[in-house]
Amino acid sequence: MADHKLAVDDEFRMGSNTKTLVATLILQLVAEHRVNLTDSVESWLPGLVPGGRAITLRMLLNHTSGLYDYTDDPAGLASVTGQDQRQWTPEELLALATRHQALFTPGKKWSYSNTNYIALGMVLEKATGRSVADLIDERIVQPLRLTHTYLATTAAWRPGDDRTHAHGYEPDAAHLGPLLPPGMPRGRPSRVRATTTTWTRPGSTRAGPGPPGPSSPPRPTGRVSTPP
Repeated sequence: MADHKLAVDDEFRMGSNTKTLVATLILQLVAEHRVNLTDSVESWLPGLVPGGRAITLRMLLNHTSGLYDYTDDPAGLASVTGQDQRQWTPEELLALATRHQALFTPGKKWSYSNTNYIALGMVLEKATGRSVADLIDERIVQPLRLTHTYLATTAAWRPGDDRTHAHGYEPDAAHLGPLLPPGMPRGRPSRVRATTTTWTRPGSTRAGPGPPGPSSPPRPTGRVSTPP
């Protein structure tokens, strides 16, 4: 999208705003008494996380688990920066992270780690028998009537979406230059995509009956289907 002035309906990858959706889903299950914030990781993902008996879902949510961030591993960084086109499974990313020692005793310190939310996504799927993509669509996107928010299950954009795909999400991406292959757009990818209209404007998330208020944009209708 070189020389393109961004419009409100251009699609972009939401980056770590995705964590907000995952946390919402976990808390919904807590309210339904299907999981508990004091549940151990071991109880949901047996044998997958060393020391998982001492790590709770609450620690994953608030980044106090001590789990190593898989994006700091050279293999993970290569994928984040586009040098490696491999498509990782959540299980593979969790295994990549747990090859490294824990950063600290669970619950004793804080360190931001994407691995925490990979594990939470796996817990969601184990607890519900549904994919995270379907859970986001059914429990968040549809009730809020969001029209351009979805969790992609492949690296490809939906047909036509590439024409309005915004690149370059880091305000100072010059430091990424040596890490990226020639022609690679500067910006970290994520799986959830949205537009500024559906993600940030209040009228786009109205779920109740009645017309939008005078200061709200028209309420969108329809749903977003999850890519295969």
